[in-house]
Amino acid sequence: MKLKTILYKLGDTHLFYTDKSGNSVFKNYNLFSDDGCLYKTKYSMPEVGKVLEYRFDLNRYANFAKILAFILVYLIFIRMRLSLFSVILAISLFFALCFVFRLVCGYFYDRKLLITFGSYKLINFEPQLSPEKKKEYAANYRSMLILAMSALFILMLPALVMYGFIRLNVRSQKPNFKAIVQVSKMYTKIYPKTPLVYDISAYARYATEDYEGALKDYETIFKITGKNFESRDLTRFANVLFLGKRIYGAQEAVDKFNEYTTEKSTSLFEQSQLLWIKSMFSVKNDVIDAIEQDYEDLLISIPESDLKNKFYILCDKAYMYYLMDEYEFAVRTYDKAIALAMQIGGVSQAEINNLYAERGYTRTKLKDLPGAKDDFEQSRYSQDELPNHEPKEAGQGFIIDKF
Repeated sequence: MKLKTILYKLGDTHLFYTDKSGNSVFKNYNLFSDDGCLYKTKYSMPEVGKVLEYRFDLNRYANFAKILAFILVYLIFIRMRLSLFSVILAISLFFALCFVFRLVCGYFYDRKLLITFGSYKLINFEPQLSPEKKKEYAANYRSMLILAMSALFILMLPALVMYGFIRLNVRSQKPNFKAIVQVSKMYTKIYPKTPLVYDISAYARYATEDYEGALKDYETIFKITGKNFESRDLTRFANVLFLGKRIYGAQEAVDKFNEYTTEKSTSLFEQSQLLWIKSMFSVKNDVIDAIEQDYEDLLISIPESDLKNKFYILCDKAYMYYLMDEYEFAVRTYDKAIALAMQIGGVSQAEINNLYAERGYTRTKLKDLPGAKDDFEQSRYSQDELPNHEPKEAGQGFIIDKF
């Protein structure tokens, strides 16, 4: 069926006509074909009028139901993450509900026709109209579609304005954080969930010392993204630790971190990154009891054939041993890491040099000066370069991502 025919069919407002043979034809709720109910009788206008009044009532109920359906779908839509999938899902749900309403109206209208006039024959509903009139109906429906799309655009226009304001404000030299928080609140209440808006809101709340509000923004992001692990999640989880410490204390912050990260579907590499972030925080805040076991658990989870990941996690574990002042354990772990690097190959010389330097500093702490001297020589770093390769605690603070 051609597009102009579809538009004409949808735009045609006729509900009844009498054909050249004097037959009465009522328009039913079918679309495009078999949309006419033929009676081989010419009914009087009062008889037809009563049935059409019933049809008008059904149409009013259907239109009201469509408005309610749009509101319902929109309320569902704004609780979803903004994506192509959520847009398609919302549109599909709306049209599915409209189709159900049409089926219900069709059922009641069919009963009305059968009760009033008896059985009918299904035909195509084709009132005698000139080509110009058909074009007019098609044009009217096309205009209605354009009007509907314009109304939808107007509905979403404030979202673009608010989103633009938030992005431009946070990038300015002197952001108005209070304004960002207020506009973000409005945006998240009436438009679909957007993780970036919550990221910016969390930053603005932190800047205004609303630490609990910032933490809630991150919690909302994790609910929106579900099990998916995103590139920004490393920054988000690091900030969860920082904010959690401000609100609850270091140990409770680690507990919150564990709660959120266990709900994510992560690769081995991502798990090692998260463990590094948590361990650095734990060392800095003296909540180190679980670090060794966390690394043991991660190493156990590695497939035996995955020697490269094992190597990198051993390096991280040795680093943490050093920071925890467990120098003997650190040396043993560095030994394993270096031996594994020689075994598997593919490890850069710079990485191996760095391991020798770190082990050299560890042996210095154990007063093994000859061993330390040998490691420093193996590292190939000059005396000026060596201090840059000593294991050090990382600074703690709120990490500001690029927006």
